[in-house]
Order: sequence, then C-alpha cells, then structure tokens
Amino acid sequence: ITILIMRLGYVQLVNPEKYTDRATLQQLKDEIVIPKRGTITDRNGKTLAISIKTYDILVEKLYIEGYVEESAGIFNKVLGVPEDEFYKKYKDDSKRFYIAKNVTQEKVDALYEAKVKGIKLEENSQREYPYGSFASHVIGHVSKDNRGLAGIEAYFDRELSGVNGRRIILKDAKEREVIDSEVRYHEPQDGYQITLTIDEVIQRYVEKVTNQAFIDSNAVSVTSIVMDPKTGEILAMASKPDYNLNDPRVPVNAEQKKQFEKAQTIDEQSAIISKMWRNPAVNDVYEPGSTFKIVTAATGLELDLIRPDEVFYDAGYVKVNDRRINNWTSVPYGAIDFRKATVESVNTVFVEVGNRIGKTAFLEYIRSFGYGQKTGIEIPGEATGIIYNEKNLRPVELATMSFGQGISVTPIQMVAAASVIANDGKLVKPTLIKEISTSEGDIVKRSEIEVVKNPISAVTASKVLNIMESVGEAARYAQ
Repeated sequence: ITILIMRLGYVQLVNPEKYTDRATLQQLKDEIVIPKRGTITDRNGKTLAISIKTYDILVEKLYIEGYVEESAGIFNKVLGVPEDEFYKKYKDDSKRFYIAKNVTQEKVDALYEAKVKGIKLEENSQREYPYGSFASHVIGHVSKDNRGLAGIEAYFDRELSGVNGRRIILKDAKEREVIDSEVRYHEPQDGYQITLTIDEVIQRYVEKVTNQAFIDSNAVSVTSIVMDPKTGEILAMASKPDYNLNDPRVPVNAEQKKQFEKAQTIDEQSAIISKMWRNPAVNDVYEPGSTFKIVTAATGLELDLIRPDEVFYDAGYVKVNDRRINNWTSVPYGAIDFRKATVESVNTVFVEVGNRIGKTAFLEYIRSFGYGQKTGIEIPGEATGIIYNEKNLRPVELATMSFGQGISVTPIQMVAAASVIANDGKLVKPTLIKEISTSEGDIVKRSEIEVVKNPISAVTASKVLNIMESVGEAARYAQ
C-alpha cells in the first residue's frame, strides 16, 4: 500500500501534465469527415454525374450480445448480407466490424424500422451517372473510394474531391463513442462543381449517328467531335464502343465481351478494361489521309505558291525517286485546276504542291496548325501524334505526307486544325470546361478563348473555306 501511495503521489505531483495528456489522448477519437464530391453538368445545367449520400455501417459487438441471431436475420433481409458472412465477422477478434458499405438512406431507415441494435453509421457517398454510358469517355468514372479513374473525373479529381473535415469525439474505456460528446468539428469543403461545354441535346444526336456509323461500317471504333471553331468549346464528343459509367468494369460491346471472356489472367482482363476506358478522340492516333490536304492547300496558298484557279496536269500517277504514287482512281484527270483537284482529291496535284512548299516550310506550318503537340484538352493521357523531323523527311515521305499518309494525328488535333479555316486563320485551344464553381455557385474559374497560334491569314482561310464549300457541294450532288 505504501508503494502505491508513493506512486500515486509521484504521478500527481511530479510532471502531472504528462499523464494528463496521455489520458486525454486515450479518451479522444479523431475521425475524418468526407466531403461531397462535386457534380458534373452539361453547359445548360443538366446533371451528368452526382454523388448521393451513403453510409458505411459498423456493428458494435457489445451491443448485440443476446441478439446475434436476430441481427444476422435483419442484415440478411435488409442488406442482403449472407448470414454465414455475418457470423464469420462476428466471431473474429475485433470489437466491431463493417457489415456493409455505401448503403443508401432508404436501407438505413429500413434497418432502424427493423429495430436493429448496435450499429454505427459512417457517412460516405456514392457516385451516380443518371444517363449510364452517355458521354462516357468524356465524363469518366471513379473508383470504389471515389477517386477519379478516367475522363473529367480523373483530370479534375482534386477539384471534384474537395477537402476533408475532422471530427473529434470522446470515447469510453471500451472505445465506444460517448453520446453528444463532440469536442471539435471542422467542416469539410465540398468539391467544386464542373460545368462542361458539352450540350446534352447535341451529344445525344452525335452519339446516335456515331453508333449507326459504327454498326453500318463494322468498324473497330468510330469517333465524332463537334467543336465551335470560334471558341474551341467542344459541344459533343462521342466514341463507339463505349461503356456504362455505373458499371465500368463490365464490357457492353459484343466483341469486347468475347475478348474479356477469353482472357486467361487478371492482367489480360485489366488491359481490355483499360482500353475500353480510353478516349479515342484524344488518346489514340490515326493516319489522317485526304482530310490532311486542308493543311497542304492552306500552306501553299499562304505562301503564294498556288492559286485556286491554277491548272495542273494529272497523268494518274507521279514518280518520286523509284516510287510510283497513284491517285485513288486509275483514270487520269489531265488538265485540272487546283479547286477541282481538291474536290476530286487528286494526290498527284498535292504532291506537286508539297514539293513547291519544301520540307522545312511544310513542317513549320504543320506544327503551327497544332500537329505533333498536345492540344491541352482536359482529358488524361492526351497523345501528341507523330510527324517527321526534317532529317528523316525524304522526297518520298514529303510526297506522301502532302496527302496525309505517313503521319499520325489525334482526332482532336484534326478538328482543331480544320477549325483554323473557319476561324479566320486562328488556332484556338479546344476545351471541355465552361466553368468551375463552388457548391454555393461562386465561380472559381471560367474558360476564356485561348488563341494558340495564327498559322494563316484571314484571306487564306477564306480561300480554303471557299474550296471546302465546293467539296461539300460536290459530295451533296453525288448522293
């Protein structure tokens, strides 16, 4: 007893703050308060991604002693938790265990109506996409713990996630929360809301025609983009096949399903899923072909090396070194002016224009149109495309490049470059973001028009636009 009295005196009189602090720490519990992830809407405020409040449910073993069988039945009936799973968790060594996560308010209410005992709710949230696969490659999706994995969700994960709050409470000797014992509470900061430039009506129409093209052509992939050439705002961006944002790990395309079922390993399945999540409009490259002739024509006109009414002679093919380069048709056009050569997509004429431009100037103009570099659009993993360097651009490569072969571009680069013609020669940065705001509606950032370069003059742009109108008219009359 004497020793105990001496020890008690020592604790009370010698450095009592040390033991007071230890006791306080043992009595306090610090919890993270998760903020609500910001919503994503189209340009007119239609909700495309939203977080709904859910709960992770903890079961305190002490409070269900004598009610174990009854509790197992309630959790099975309301939450669908198998009773053997409940008993397995109940029999482990912990004082509490999670019985379910991301449970909706409706099911929580049902648990209380069933008079369940011993549960503790931890507030959480679950991401929902009201329109399923709508604009899936643009919006992207989140992981189970609400971290962005693709699209806008990944690119703006920090802005959408918000800032965690904190809650400090008192706990008893058995580590249970003391009722009404909140010591301190730091409000979480909800994530920002993102308003896209996408127009839901235009996007739906584009997705419809893109899907029809995908079916009719039996293609591996089809991509469509609608961009305002003056502002760079993307009004629609669709690729088929796509995926369901609410169930992102399950292929919806028949061919992808087949590949997934044949996959032998988890790594092979993951590769298929990752490919499914890629946005072909931004992440993939292709050989542009004749659509690239816009750049060749614009460069030749800007440098005053050709005229729209200038007459060329087409023999049906042209020889460059030891290589024979043919037109798409075997019938020679003979004498043909540049406008008509563009309408008919005559390769030999564009080879001649490429030769007049020369490799140094041609590469300079190609880069000024935005090729070989990222556009900066707000999608993760944007590809840069592939263009020649001057050293490797020999006469044959220069010839084929003039009509869009031997180089690789992304669809978004192609759309941005074509928009130069409709925008008085100015290249603008494409964007998917109209504005970013707080949950209270205060504007944090509003997108501004960003002119990247001025590759050609307004006069040249007008000439090329006039030629392109002729191409459109010819295509219309051919139908």
